[in-house]
Amino acid sequence: MTPLISVMVVVMGAAEHFEETLVSLLEQTIQDFEIVVVDGGLFEPARQMLARYSSGDARIKVFPQQEPGIAAARTQAMALSSGKYCAVNDADDISLPHRFERQIEFLESHPEISLCGAWIQTFGAGPSQIRQTPPSDAMIRSQMMFLCPFAHSTVIWRRVDILRTGQTYLLESSEDYDLWARLLPRMRFANLPEVLVHYRIHEDQRSNFVEETDLNWGRQMAIRSSLIELLGVIPTRDEAILHQRISTGRENEVWASEAESWLKKLQNANRAKDIFPRQAFDRAVADRWWVVSLGAKSKPVRAWRFISSTIISGIYPGVSGRIVALVRFIKQRLVYGIKRML
Repeated sequence: MTPLISVMVVVMGAAEHFEETLVSLLEQTIQDFEIVVVDGGLFEPARQMLARYSSGDARIKVFPQQEPGIAAARTQAMALSSGKYCAVNDADDISLPHRFERQIEFLESHPEISLCGAWIQTFGAGPSQIRQTPPSDAMIRSQMMFLCPFAHSTVIWRRVDILRTGQTYLLESSEDYDLWARLLPRMRFANLPEVLVHYRIHEDQRSNFVEETDLNWGRQMAIRSSLIELLGVIPTRDEAILHQRISTGRENEVWASEAESWLKKLQNANRAKDIFPRQAFDRAVADRWWVVSLGAKSKPVRAWRFISSTIISGIYPGVSGRIVALVRFIKQRLVYGIKRML
């Protein structure tokens, strides 16, 4: 019988947290699923642990990785899945018991949505934080040019919708962000505004080794440039680098004026073509200008730079709107530095 959900997991190495992840999946309130595990080179103790679980539960299906690389492993898991829905769960993250129930309930009642994520709460190394992702399709589409709008381990999609696009994972880092960018013209998205996954922070996690590399920086810049081009704007090398700095939060007052001009250019291009929902895109641009202004080193400049820009006029109209923006800015400045996905 075809399962309702195919859970796709790629595991490799010691996978010391994988048993806890596996238990979190087996304890879901919805039990109609298969777990498609791609073994990317597990050490023997982890492989034996997995064998114990799979021998006692036919829903756990283990396959050796066929082609090298994380993109190939994730694509293999996609190809082996048979469920109506496909859910991603990385091998060190914990799905809360009602995760699948909440997401399937949402997708069943919103047939226009093809892919759904949720918020995460970090745990492990460092203080616990709730990381919020944009909820609506309009905000997800509009913010994708600046940031990856999904926490990968929370994503679930309609398998038939992905199959129709012919899209798969391709890159060896930022592979999820790249996939969402290519899916953007082809489907609609959502994030549930609640924590459904606990995201583990630890020194051995893969993101620690790839996120800050020059290669990954270049891949993210290419992804963002491809989205900018949807507006009919072909960024120069310097503009692509500037956009990358704006998007990743590496701001300072030396180039804040450049950033303001660039953000206005994007805003005007979208208003001319209406590629992205206008109000949502103006909000996304205002959020980026917010981050640039917060990063300005001269304290007296920060608030004035933010509220005086025409970038925010559609979000904070008139004098009363600017006062609201100023108050919000001052409050945020007091807690600046706390991680939050805008």
